[in-house]
Amino acid sequence: MINLVHPTQLYTIGTTDGTTGVFTNVLIETVIENGCIVLIRQGNDPIMLPICKIVGIAGDTLDAAPLVEPPDEPRGGECACCEAPWREYFDTLIGSGKKVTVDTQASGIFETIEFATVMRTGEGIVILRTGEGVKTRYSAVSLCQITAVKPLF
Repeated sequence: MINLVHPTQLYTIGTTDGTTGVFTNVLIETVIENGCIVLIRQGNDPIMLPICKIVGIAGDTLDAAPLVEPPDEPRGGECACCEAPWREYFDTLIGSGKKVTVDTQASGIFETIEFATVMRTGEGIVILRTGEGVKTRYSAVSLCQITAVKPLF
């Protein structure tokens, strides 16, 4: 998910921590420790976050971010029972004009993402668009952190 970002863009990051799990106006600086920890900067303060606890990243420039193609064969692991089924479901909504509400394991702006349009999917990720015009916002959400989807047909 972290390879989606632009180095000078400010983002909001949501994590599974219900107490301090939303980080606003952050720069994403680098990924360290074998790709498992991300270093962000909020103002002058460096903060390290475990990638496995990141639920989503929101920002204005995620619509064109490169995504990792899903593997031909499932990888297994703790997210295997969620990742492919969610991705395949969201793929059916791309271009349909249908909206969804997505609930996640996060708090704050990532707890419930309402009236979202599914834009794209990649391995472990769905890109959602909310709002219109100048209020348009994009969120990259970890498929493994989604707890419910409510179709709004």
